[in-house]
Amino acid sequence: MSKSEVIILDPVAWPKATTLRLATRPTDIKGMTVGYLDNGWWSFGLLIDRVKKQLVERYGVGDAIHYTKVKSSPGTKQIEKLSGECQFVINGLGN
Repeated sequence: MSKSEVIILDPVAWPKATTLRLATRPTDIKGMTVGYLDNGWWSFGLLIDRVKKQLVERYGVGDAIHYTKVKSSPGTKQIEKLSGECQFVINGLGN
């Protein structure tokens, strides 16, 4: 490469086509156990307290299981635990 040449790197790759299906949504969540996966940011804690209260008062949600992931971890262990302990999960970002 000479001093008069400029190399431009384009980091954009063509998207890979994939088919995804959304999980089946329950028609009623009354009595269900909900899991909360907190990413550890302070603002998620402020929000989720209100969400928990509304889910119980308005929709009759039963038990709640709350895990907080370590910031350096993707939360894989907590996700595996929640998948066997509850019927649906709210995975939160609080940034």
